[in-house]
Amino acid sequence: MTVSVFLVDDHAPFRGYLKRLLEAQGDLCVAGEAADASGALDAARRCAPLPLADVLLVDVALRGVSGIELTRQLLQLAPASRVLALSLHDDTAFVQAMAAAGALGYILKSDPLPGLLLAIANVAAGARARPDVDRPEAVPGAAAHTRKPGT
Repeated sequence: MTVSVFLVDDHAPFRGYLKRLLEAQGDLCVAGEAADASGALDAARRCAPLPLADVLLVDVALRGVSGIELTRQLLQLAPASRVLALSLHDDTAFVQAMAAAGALGYILKSDPLPGLLLAIANVAAGARARPDVDRPEAVPGAAAHTRKPGT
């Protein structure tokens, strides 16, 4: 089964590189891409209430509207969307903020390709892509969250 992915990242060269990597896998296709929250929301409005793709791969640190806020808005438009956060930041506060916004997973841009592919497969299946992504009740206090041993 082919898994569709929608990319949201404001760094065009990285987005292009990621698109080529994913499309080379054979069981993944890039259904679309956006450079910012506005572009992603425009695309989501055209599809709503259906998700843009099986997995929405969203950069946490977008210029303008953050990936955290974008995730909230995408899930309001299409509640069945499955978001995988993509970030340079290995910071528990970002992980928890994305989880609170509704993301099912969080992966670092520096993680090896097999980890990214596994995270995409898990999120596409509706599973968490990382054990410490566990939807807290509120974002305040997220910085106090500590990772579970072994993660």
